[in-house]
Amino acid sequence: MDTSLVSDQERPLLYVDTTGSRSTQLSEIIAEHGWRVDRVDTFQQAHQQARPKDYRVGIVHLEQVETADLLAADDLFARNKNTEWLLLTRHRCLDESDLCQLIHHACYDYYTLPLDDGGVSSLVTTLGHAYGMASLSKQLTEGHYDDYHMVGTSQSMLKLFSGIRKVAAVDAPVLIRGESGTGKELIARAVHERSSRAGKPLSR
Repeated sequence: MDTSLVSDQERPLLYVDTTGSRSTQLSEIIAEHGWRVDRVDTFQQAHQQARPKDYRVGIVHLEQVETADLLAADDLFARNKNTEWLLLTRHRCLDESDLCQLIHHACYDYYTLPLDDGGVSSLVTTLGHAYGMASLSKQLTEGHYDDYHMVGTSQSMLKLFSGIRKVAAVDAPVLIRGESGTGKELIARAVHERSSRAGKPLSR
């Protein structure tokens, strides 16, 4: 069942432990490093827990490579693509090609059990990296430039937003060319307001 181990101010993490183990040792160690660990025992509970919440990181603990569990894990990953998933398993389970394919296609990383102190430390570090990548992906896919009324998630728009940031960091005149109505004024204001001259008038 769901167990919140630290305050709601911490980073939320969904821990799906399908092993039936009652041990919370690993969850408690993770919680000590700034996470609120919400632990569930089944994939059905995981779906119910994930639906109303914004988990950027999740752990799935599998020690038996059963077809039903692999399908359930794949479904959970597919329904929660904004979450970076880590998988915990036993080394012997990696002999199963279906599990390896699932890890390769859907997981940020995996760890084999048991974990020694160095392994736990590495896991905690990886969780932090995964959270950062999920946060960055969320920011990019939202594609918001609210101050300039520009939105977009296509590759061309993301490339444009990246270009605006790069140009704004350079202390030099900028020439913006394009057909009438293509948004040159919006881009000029976006560059200006992100530059070192943001507090000064925009020169056209």
